[in-house]
Amino acid sequence: MDLDARGAVESMVEFYDKCGEGMDGMVHERERKVIRKLRDMDVPEDPAAAVGQFMERTFQDVEADARERGAPIFEVARVFQEEKFKAVDFIFPHFFLLPLVSAMSSYRIRPLTPETCLFEIWSLVLRPEGEEYDTPTEPTILPYDSQDFPEIPRQDYSNLPIQQLGLHNLDEFRLAKDVEGTISNYQRLIDGYLAGLDKDLLIPAHHVVNSGYDSPIMDIGFGPTKGCVPPDSEHAANYMQAAE
Repeated sequence: MDLDARGAVESMVEFYDKCGEGMDGMVHERERKVIRKLRDMDVPEDPAAAVGQFMERTFQDVEADARERGAPIFEVARVFQEEKFKAVDFIFPHFFLLPLVSAMSSYRIRPLTPETCLFEIWSLVLRPEGEEYDTPTEPTILPYDSQDFPEIPRQDYSNLPIQQLGLHNLDEFRLAKDVEGTISNYQRLIDGYLAGLDKDLLIPAHHVVNSGYDSPIMDIGFGPTKGCVPPDSEHAANYMQAAE
């Protein structure tokens, strides 16, 4: 459905509200309060330009709010200019960060058996130094289909058993080389560990594999390289800064 500029901004406000619902680490309630105030901001008539202006104000105002309460926030505008934006950061072997500005969700997935895993969700927020807060002492363990999960993970988890069954019915499948590379990069690095490769090969491969979840299939220094993006190519440069 086509939206005018005002409708596009409203849809973004609703989107961030939904992302933070029950998951304050992904979009914290403080951030959501700041974002809701932007509903009535003056925007250009073009919907795309309106969303761009809304996003710029979102980052500015959330950063300003964090600084006002003494949280150790970074310079958002400068980081967005210098770093490729990644909606999800992946850290080998099983850790994901889903950030907005002053808060994020963290996912850690640990295998238990060939068919099961422990999927941990943590809500993280930047806090002023010395601020008092209650520290959780024990995680809450829930089955994958629990209605106690927030809406977004509840929807995601509901697909997992079906996906697992589907994978058992595939002999092979093809990845999109530009946006599904993390799967291939990850599996080849695992193969390197299973093969007992030297750490001088494995450590640089970590820097390649640690990236946004939508990274290309890349040459990690060993294993099959046909069709891989070279680590020093322009396409891959943003994924290699940590290794330079």
